[in-house]
Amino acid sequence: MLDGTKIHRLILRGSPVAPRIIMKVFEILRCSTHKQAEESKTGLKGQRRRIAEFRRQFDLPKGQEIVDIGKSARDHMQIKDGNLGKLLRRLENNKNSKEQVTLIFPYSDRLPRAEFEDGVEVFLPISRIANIGFADLDVLVKRDDPKEVRSREIKRVLESFDENALQWRRLSKRTADYHADFRDSWIEHEYYDGPKPIKNTSL
Repeated sequence: MLDGTKIHRLILRGSPVAPRIIMKVFEILRCSTHKQAEESKTGLKGQRRRIAEFRRQFDLPKGQEIVDIGKSARDHMQIKDGNLGKLLRRLENNKNSKEQVTLIFPYSDRLPRAEFEDGVEVFLPISRIANIGFADLDVLVKRDDPKEVRSREIKRVLESFDENALQWRRLSKRTADYHADFRDSWIEHEYYDGPKPIKNTSL
């Protein structure tokens, strides 16, 4: 059996032959730099681990890896100018085949860092030609679902990313403020006889 391919037989009433539907899975991996690709948690190894857990949960076969290194998520470069873009164009040209295609993205925060509506416009057409799995959110957008359902699920994923990004920016700013206050307290203590700081409240 080819890697990334799974044969499903549908039993039709009164039909002596069960037609075949070929399921193909593609595991979408991306890192902006080669250094990021080597990181243990969110690098290629961590992305593969997350996708494997998703495949087990949804009973999907091992897929073919589509890897883009050095392609930023900003402005959809992975889709416009990467291996993912080449795959999507091939699927679009072959969309009338009997293949059931699933694309699995490991982390939603590695999706396009563009405007929300722009992201919906990018992923909604993709959902028309393939199922889309978002492994970290346990979301599988199904190609055969109505457009309204697919649109709602994609918006939910992108909204999750926007909210996580906003929380991270807020936390980063708060942490920077805490460190600055702690540093100023030590300067006040060392040079101006101020009270000794008890602890760094950001820890």
